[in-house]
Amino acid sequence: MLKAIWVYGHLLCFALAFGLIVRSDWRLLRERHQRLSVDTIRQINELAHLVSLCLVGLWVSGIALLVIGYGDDGMHYLMNEKLWAKGVVVLAMTLNGWALHKLGLPRLHAGVCIARLPARQKVGLLVLGGVSAASWMYASFLGVARVLNHNAAMASVLAGSVAAISLCVMVSL
Repeated sequence: MLKAIWVYGHLLCFALAFGLIVRSDWRLLRERHQRLSVDTIRQINELAHLVSLCLVGLWVSGIALLVIGYGDDGMHYLMNEKLWAKGVVVLAMTLNGWALHKLGLPRLHAGVCIARLPARQKVGLLVLGGVSAASWMYASFLGVARVLNHNAAMASVLAGSVAAISLCVMVSL
């Protein structure tokens, strides 16, 4: 029962974060050719803060699930290469989120038009956004891809992540 509660909490944190990300990305996409309003910037910053809180919840619940898995199955649980690959993807997603919040979002303020940003700034934002989208999608895929447990090499799983990130970055540019 305890595991089910942690899994449910993990799912809720993901669902909320993902919904907030889609909402903020959609708003920025819709308004990319106009000057951003104070209201838009306020909402983007609020959503970014909530996503950060959800990410903390995902880390806490993920670590709890690791402890429970180890308690149930011992070292066999930790020998799952897909599990380690998911950890790498989530760590990369977290670092990218930090960069997005510290380097990307501060470039957006009231009066800025995303489409008119200097090329270097615009490309930087688009790359951070593409990596974010791909990382969130791929991490969620790994969370439900039980067929890969103890059946996939870490390198293969990470190659899928690189492919997903590459695709999302190319589409965003």
